[in-house]
Amino acid sequence: MSSKINIYGIVRDHVLTLRDDRTGRVDKIDIFTFFVLPGVLGVAAWYIDIKYSENFLLGGIAALSVFAGLLINVLVLIYTIGQAPTFSSGTVSPTKTKEFICHTVSNISFSICNALVNILALYYLLFEYPERLPAVVGVMSFFFINFVLSILMVLKRIHAMIKISI
Repeated sequence: MSSKINIYGIVRDHVLTLRDDRTGRVDKIDIFTFFVLPGVLGVAAWYIDIKYSENFLLGGIAALSVFAGLLINVLVLIYTIGQAPTFSSGTVSPTKTKEFICHTVSNISFSICNALVNILALYYLLFEYPERLPAVVGVMSFFFINFVLSILMVLKRIHAMIKISI
């Protein structure tokens, strides 16, 4: 795969943000929340053979496309804030602030990639390949749930960043 489109680094960086800041070790609760729980729910969606209407699929494509575009804008804004010489987080050290911004960028980048995977899965479901449909619904459900949880994490990080810098 071309190094220009290889997203392994984005996925790795996102997973590395799922650490306990106090110990530096992988947080088992975060791994459960972001990967095991969506995996179980994705398998359940596959098992019960959920069917989505065409309107739902088209709405999902539109919503995720808008989210991906907005998240790219948020990345640019965070980069701009991080580059500003006057940016100060007040009570937090500059090193910790930079680490916080890097984690937020990793989470947003992962969420954009996740949205793109969801969009591709939704397009695939529009063509209705019956023998593969339940598996795709399961995979899409995993990525969608993971996307929502990642967006909530990004929202919390941005909220904290703004709150400590005011």
